Amino acid sequence: MSKRTLKPCPFCGGHAEVTTSYEYEESYHAVCEDCKARSGWCRTPEDARKLWNMRPEIW
Repeated sequence: MSKRTLKPCPFCGGHAEVTTSYEYEESYHAVCEDCKARSGWCRTPEDARKLWNMRPEIW
């Protein structure tokens, strides 16, 4: 698995993407496009991917 690839959503099996927020400071999280489950906020896109991918797959 590439370091840029996100695992399927552990809740619905859907596709996730890393998104960003610039509201207070630059931060990132992964969000499922189907059920809107998300990871916690991280300082880098790579950290958001790692956080999302360490969740167990159930699908």
